[in-house]
Amino acid sequence: MGDSTFPMVSLVSEKLPNLLKQGFVRIGTTQEAVNNFVARLGVTGAQMTVDPSMLEASVRSYLNVHSPRFNDVPLFPDDPSKGTRSLSLSSEIYIEISDFNEVPEKGYRRLCPGQSVGLRYAGIVLNFLKKIGPNEIAAEFVHVSEVKSKPKAFIHWVDASDSSNITIRLYDRLFKHANPEDPSVVPGGFLTDVNPRFVASA
Repeated sequence: MGDSTFPMVSLVSEKLPNLLKQGFVRIGTTQEAVNNFVARLGVTGAQMTVDPSMLEASVRSYLNVHSPRFNDVPLFPDDPSKGTRSLSLSSEIYIEISDFNEVPEKGYRRLCPGQSVGLRYAGIVLNFLKKIGPNEIAAEFVHVSEVKSKPKAFIHWVDASDSSNITIRLYDRLFKHANPEDPSVVPGGFLTDVNPRFVASA
């Protein structure tokens, strides 16, 4: 542990977000992903600094082939042999707010007046009809076989009749700087560099 012992103890005693087992589990990190990450680094006894994105990439690689999907996607996109699942599609769906723009900028490729989008894996094209409320629009569903040209974009969606309310925790970097123990960058010490928005719920 060496020089890293005091920072870890301080994080725990101050009840700040930390990198212990519970913290790893809460953000979806698995033991296998961490082992793969360490093996690729070839870690030695020397103290070193590694960009967190390298660990995140290792976690994504592991989860991509081991985690079942619960949205409108195949079970494992990179391996069709692992099967698919049935989806329901009713007259009401949810889409990302950013996937619709009533006054789009140049180059916008998703749903807007005069521009259709496809619903990913549904074989349906969505045509905008009118805006009903701040976050509600009316649209026409057309089978992809009935349109002359393929939409520029295909978006994710959720069937409103088969949806569930969930809480999403959005995790950011624990520290504001890459090396919070560097006094030339963080003169007040690493505890002053903790990111107050490390986690947010939506």
